[in-house]
Amino acid sequence: MSAGSLAEVETQLLLASRFGYISESALAPVLTTTHAVARQLQALRNALSKKLAPTTPFPVSRSPFPSP
Repeated sequence: MSAGSLAEVETQLLLASRFGYISESALAPVLTTTHAVARQLQALRNALSKKLAPTTPFPVSRSPFPSP
């Protein structure tokens, strides 16, 4: 969800620049920041997926009896 919100902010910034509400010189550092945040979000996603990765593959047998 956060990556989508970040992309939406970036789109709004680009539109603001295109329509003349923000100058290119003011836009550049903000876009640099959004790209840095995107990299941080990806790093967080990667770290969480490694941490939450299952240690046993599914399906996990829930029966105390061995399968035939």
